[in-house]
Amino acid sequence: LFSDKGELRGRVAHLDGRPTLSESFWDNGRLMEQREIGKGGSVERSFSREGVKRRETRWLTVERGRSKELEQEFHESGPLVRERRWQAGELAAEKTWYLNGQLQSDYRYAKSDGAAVCDVTEYYDNGRKRREGRFTLSYGYLDRPMGPVRSFDTEGRLRREVEYDARGRLKREREFDEQGTVV
Repeated sequence: LFSDKGELRGRVAHLDGRPTLSESFWDNGRLMEQREIGKGGSVERSFSREGVKRRETRWLTVERGRSKELEQEFHESGPLVRERRWQAGELAAEKTWYLNGQLQSDYRYAKSDGAAVCDVTEYYDNGRKRREGRFTLSYGYLDRPMGPVRSFDTEGRLRREVEYDARGRLKREREFDEQGTVV
């Protein structure tokens, strides 16, 4: 596919009469979007005008269409900054990264006694743990804390622990000094 000026704007590849690859290009000739289609699914990628991959999404072919398996977002300078994974059509995990490559957050989604929950671990940009705990979900967002929620200082030392019951009510709260002693 070409523009009015004769510049390549897109192309499509077929195998046995089925599309296997489609690509579109920016006016500067760099790849803008790409879609690979295989037997088990497809992969969609989008790129900046400078040619840097900004997003990638993987889809699985299922009985009634397709189901998202993986979604990645990249910073304009190139590093991966967000990744989301699905299992059986449900969001299973979400991670974010600082631009220095350190993990920023790790969210693990699950069911507990029929309720949607999320195990959360957050990190400082030095790689040390900042906070961890379990939360109930409401419409896909963190709602109420369940059990212990721990906070750490930049050196990774436990500084605060707050415990909640299954309904999100405060049960106990403790603060710790630099030596780990309850204050």
